[in-house]
Amino acid sequence: MGKSKLDKNVITAYIITLAFVLLAYQGFYRFGFGSDTMIHYLNPLINIESEFTYGRYIPYVMELLLYKIGIILPEKYRYFFILHILVVSLGAFIYQQVIVSLLNKKKAFSNVFEEYFGRALLILPFSSTLFSEYLMFPECFVYCFYVLFTALAVYFYSKKKYVIAVIFVLMGGCTYQVSVILCAIYALLYMLIEGDCVLNKKMFFRGLIVSLSCLLVGALNYLSTKLMLAMGIMSDDPKPITSGSIIDSISRVLILFWNFLKNGIGLLPVPYINLCILIIATLLLFITHKKEKERIISFAFAGFVMFALSLAIPIIQSSAPRVIYTLYAAFGSTCFLAYVQLDINMKKYMQALTGICVAVQLFSCQQIALNHYISNAQDLACAQAVLNKIDNYEAKTGVTVTEIGICVDDDSSNYYDNVYYKLDQINERTSRNVAYSLLEYANRIEKNDENNGIKSDATNRLKKSQMKPGKIRKKYFKDMNWDKFDVDEQLVIDGNTAYWCIY
Repeated sequence: MGKSKLDKNVITAYIITLAFVLLAYQGFYRFGFGSDTMIHYLNPLINIESEFTYGRYIPYVMELLLYKIGIILPEKYRYFFILHILVVSLGAFIYQQVIVSLLNKKKAFSNVFEEYFGRALLILPFSSTLFSEYLMFPECFVYCFYVLFTALAVYFYSKKKYVIAVIFVLMGGCTYQVSVILCAIYALLYMLIEGDCVLNKKMFFRGLIVSLSCLLVGALNYLSTKLMLAMGIMSDDPKPITSGSIIDSISRVLILFWNFLKNGIGLLPVPYINLCILIIATLLLFITHKKEKERIISFAFAGFVMFALSLAIPIIQSSAPRVIYTLYAAFGSTCFLAYVQLDINMKKYMQALTGICVAVQLFSCQQIALNHYISNAQDLACAQAVLNKIDNYEAKTGVTVTEIGICVDDDSSNYYDNVYYKLDQINERTSRNVAYSLLEYANRIEKNDENNGIKSDATNRLKKSQMKPGKIRKKYFKDMNWDKFDVDEQLVIDGNTAYWCIY
């Protein structure tokens, strides 16, 4: 009877986790694209081979095998979107289940209602605005397995099966390097819960070993790419570690962290919501345990370490949303650590805060998706207008346009003016970044209505002009700048070549 009840609770918990993730990202079910997606259509092997160069060996093998049997990820986007959601929600569920199961043994929750508000905090990174970048690129499906691999690593760590845990961490690192940060944060949270949320010498050294081990996996993955480059196994240089002064790097990530607290780095509509929730959670803990200094110090130190880990990659390399979403892992874990130590009355305030936090994330994810399709629609409208002008020119003159040359004006922005939820590659203007690929995509939509008008193996209509952008700008668009699209001014056709200046 007890086992049956446990199984029922576990199934319910997974369904709720799936519902959270689905609510956050269901807006991306309709096909959308980013700059990398456009390149993927023209030559899928370019993106696939880059996975190997960046040390993402498991995605490389997965996508190459799919390619060999004739499956291009963006062409079957809806199927892989569903699988993406299922895999991420399974990984998110395992993470929370490891920690919640430990708390249930300690009888930390007085009822299921309390437990599920805690689970909501643990799910936060996987239903957050920053994580949404993965859903903008159909080809990102192959990355989602790192969430599952590292969740399994924490699970086996909790069972003291350290060899299996190391294998899964290595698998996560060979899928996407940010996985090691995610793993370290949740492993630290597990250790703190196991030690009744009070730091001692043994726990400190265990946490240090686990954190450094996870970071070492990331370092070894990077070194493996350098080694293969030196051996001639790969020809392209992997992503470099950021060079520059330590002060500049620290200053950069501190600004990044402040912007996260301020407005989710521009992706949240409520100013200072993250900062307020973090401050209130800390105050609630302080009020509940004001006479237990060790507990307060342990909480503050754990929060500091978790956020420091979440900023480890941006301090030396990328600060893309798909990398820094671990800030929400640190944020959710820190708030969760406070939540489980509150008394019943204080927990009610924290539950209200959690509800507000989750609601804002879900709302913002929907707005990001809406802005994504607005940006995509404008990209396609611009590309179609360019193709239409080329068609009219060919019909009028009898000359076939075979080449396209592209440049940008002096004030060209990476986002459209009516797109408000934007960050890095989230809702970027594809027309500005990969105009040639966008034109070919738009042309294929026109020729083939099946499967969203997409066929990656179609013949290209145009070739890239060998003329450099600077020369195109000087010869055809000198001193001309625009703040809106005007195909008659921004497209010049000379003989068999069209020249497009992106405003």
